[in-house]
Amino acid sequence: MPVKRFPGGGRVNPGGVSNEVDQIEIFDWVFGADSWVDKQTMGNMSLWGIFGADSGKNGVYTYGRRNKEQPFTMNLEYVLDVDEIGAVATVEGVTIISYRDGTDFGVKAVDPDNKDQGIWEGLEFRAPIKKAEQITEFSHVEVFMDELPVGCSVYFYYQKNKSGDWIQAYTADGNVAFTTTGGKKATFRIGSEMDIYEPRIIMTPSGNTTPEIFRIRTYFN
Repeated sequence: MPVKRFPGGGRVNPGGVSNEVDQIEIFDWVFGADSWVDKQTMGNMSLWGIFGADSGKNGVYTYGRRNKEQPFTMNLEYVLDVDEIGAVATVEGVTIISYRDGTDFGVKAVDPDNKDQGIWEGLEFRAPIKKAEQITEFSHVEVFMDELPVGCSVYFYYQKNKSGDWIQAYTADGNVAFTTTGGKKATFRIGSEMDIYEPRIIMTPSGNTTPEIFRIRTYFN
């Protein structure tokens, strides 16, 4: 499936594309295997080193799906705002990236023991049509998740009418973030009228544990 454009634009070098695999010897025969890849671990995801895009949109993207029943998705796994990404490879399950930033050259490797902050942004949602004089009021949002690990937190923002500015929503208790260890549902208040609504969730990890969001549900008045 061809990829024609990445969010924020940008481009990729010929060596900046790789498959997500756990073994570098992916095409080597393994004794006792039924096929060339029977004993190998395939991630089923392609890796793309994007540079020259808008600020915050550069880095290594993944594209594909891990299970055949799931939809194809694109995700910016590792943000890296540099002048150029030369090559991307996976060695024994570790993603390695070569880069140029001005006159500096280097190689970075993904740290498997520490997670970075995660950001999820939804698509534009246009409020349902009602009477001409009425504007839909977005009341609150419920975020459903797995049990929140110790030290982790979840923030919620929304963008109103394509303004370009993200507005922070506070929890039902008036806090800036949901931090209840073991909690599975966070409620954030919006209370704003708008025609076009875009949600944004920020997940702050602790070490190698991170919040795992299942779904969000938005309510109207």
